[in-house]
Amino acid sequence: MRKHVLIMAWAALSALALKSQPLTNGVALAYFAPENQLFYRMRYPDGGYREFQRSLDDLSRMDGANGWRARLAGGSKIVVSGRGKAGRESYVFDRGRLVSCAIPGETNEFAYAEERRAPEDALPPFHFGSRQEKAWHSQSYAKAPKSANKLLGGKWKGSGRLRWPFENPNENGFLYASLALASLFLLRVRRRWAAAAGVVLFLSFFGLMVATGSRGSILALAAGLAPSAVIHFKALAKSRWTYVAVGVALALLGVALAFGGTRMLTRGFKGKSTWSNETRLDMWRTAPAMMADAPGGWEINSGKAYLDWYEDFTCFTAPGSLINDHLSKMVRMSWLTRWFYVFCWSALFVGLFLVALKTGNAISPGIVAASAVAAWFNPLMINKILWITPLASLVPPFALDRAWRYWGRWAVASAAAALLAGVAMGTIVWLANSTPRPYGLQVHVDGPRICIKGVNPRAWVVDDGLSLGGAFSCKELRASLASNPNAASVGYVRSCDDLPAGKVEKLVLGGEAGDKWLSAVCSDPKLRESLPSSVVFISPPFPPSAIPPALFEAADVKYVTGEFNARYSREFDSPEPFVEIVPAMELYLSGWMRYVIN
Repeated sequence: MRKHVLIMAWAALSALALKSQPLTNGVALAYFAPENQLFYRMRYPDGGYREFQRSLDDLSRMDGANGWRARLAGGSKIVVSGRGKAGRESYVFDRGRLVSCAIPGETNEFAYAEERRAPEDALPPFHFGSRQEKAWHSQSYAKAPKSANKLLGGKWKGSGRLRWPFENPNENGFLYASLALASLFLLRVRRRWAAAAGVVLFLSFFGLMVATGSRGSILALAAGLAPSAVIHFKALAKSRWTYVAVGVALALLGVALAFGGTRMLTRGFKGKSTWSNETRLDMWRTAPAMMADAPGGWEINSGKAYLDWYEDFTCFTAPGSLINDHLSKMVRMSWLTRWFYVFCWSALFVGLFLVALKTGNAISPGIVAASAVAAWFNPLMINKILWITPLASLVPPFALDRAWRYWGRWAVASAAAALLAGVAMGTIVWLANSTPRPYGLQVHVDGPRICIKGVNPRAWVVDDGLSLGGAFSCKELRASLASNPNAASVGYVRSCDDLPAGKVEKLVLGGEAGDKWLSAVCSDPKLRESLPSSVVFISPPFPPSAIPPALFEAADVKYVTGEFNARYSREFDSPEPFVEIVPAMELYLSGWMRYVIN
């Protein structure tokens, strides 16, 4: 871990002679910290975590999912135990840090090796994640058995849905739907054996698709068959193979419904899936506002952006996307790129459809339409394997039918696509303007900088993502502004490097961000020329004595930490006036926004 001296070059700011100061204490966060008094989260150095809820009947016990338990073992130790993949596992945390681990056939202990100097008479408030500890987790992960997704295991076990070859039934559903459409290419061979094989393959893949229980894939298949139904309506109406295929498909669907398929296909309207559908619809309704608030696109994951800045304060979904490939991508694009994205999809489909009117190949535009529809209901295209069939479907029209010859039709398609893309952008803007922002809070996004309520805030928050409230920090920021309508706007960034130059009057630094900012200011004279008038360190990874005295002369300084951390340093026995200790709190400080708007 890098080492640096906090007072290095600080003499350039002040002629005050400073005594030697201790180095700050680094943080490679692997902590056991509560998000409030009842809800705890234990995080390992490799980024994994388990969550526990304190028992109201026995406050020394905490219960987690899948039989995992945590208990206070006396003093500052917490023991976490449960059954893992290899058997019974036990972890011991002391003062928030993992000190020992016992798994079947292996026991490990981790010493408090100091990687950066700390005051001799005090333990550092945070000092987690030694090299030895990280190395053990890396080796443990490397040795862990890696198995492919299994038909009868994984997240969807017990759902009754086909989970092969991918773990996600929705990905499987689109795979079989696209293969069912691709099998129709055999009908163009104009041989009885080819037609029979095409029908058999189509029905086989149709049956597998039904077994996945993916309703979005069923809609995608219907969209994929629509071009063929339009272009070859008369021929299909006369062919007996059409009635055979339709009859068998209906029979397969009836059998699936009779043997449990009803629960599988209607599951989305009951229980937990009802919540899932409502969340999905809320994301889609919010997407236009997310695009309008970020003309240049969101730099963070679209699901994370929704969670932080648009989702209701009382909810927590932790989505990885907007459960919609198109919206998830467009939210991160600029307006011009969004227009071009819609244009490409529209031009490809309309062009292939117009060429199909001449060549008779309605399967290729059908697969393109199926891909577009399936991607609307699920984030499918992150699986590169699912791109194979749609891309392969472009070979027949261009390699066999020489679709490029019909340049006039492509010109018409391009013009229509440009118009459609323009209408789509206008519709998005209209929806964004007609949709009220949650709690009336306008979000302004400029690259990594996010402003709430106004575009030129005087107060800025730098959040390391782990200290102010973890996944809930942005929700608390919005909740505080919503409950204080007279409060001024607030800016938010994840790194000190993203702060606006010369525009910050009040700076609130969460966790390790305070360490990085203080180090940068101490070593860079230019940064000292425009110091904020007020600086607040919340849960910093260094003791109060590490703050150079010269900073107190240049700004109003406040140091805030939790009672759990303060008990391990003698500096907090008689704290200085600028130090505030929040009772009964560990890493996450409840109500931290009061230091921003007060």
